[in-house]
Amino acid sequence: MDSTTTDTQLDIEDFTNSLSKDTQREIKELSREWFQLYNEREFDKLMDFYTEDSFYMPTGEWETGRGKKAIMNLIRQDRELGTCKRFIQEMGSISGEDIVYTRGRIVVYSDDGTEKKSGKDVHILHKINGRDRKSVV
Repeated sequence: MDSTTTDTQLDIEDFTNSLSKDTQREIKELSREWFQLYNEREFDKLMDFYTEDSFYMPTGEWETGRGKKAIMNLIRQDRELGTCKRFIQEMGSISGEDIVYTRGRIVVYSDDGTEKKSGKDVHILHKINGRDRKSVV
């Protein structure tokens, strides 16, 4: 598949899905913002992307975290390995356009560009009160 969007933090493959162009654009922008904050170590701001009871499993790990405090600790540990790039391979709807998902993979690179770890990546995003989209998984 050809990439429709590629930058230093996000690579989105060309795919067909049922989401509106506006929702696709919103999800892509949220992904870019998340990875920018992650790579800049803005962990407090990153927590705005999560609900209070979100669930998180770091790339390639079995350890999980539930809730913002646990998620922030796991993200900090992951970030110590290096910078991250996300490859979105699919977007779709779970319930209308209020609950959507992205599926792909994440690669963590050390400062010298060596791949440290990689794994599957799934985000489930829920629109809260018809406005802000938050990650629940």
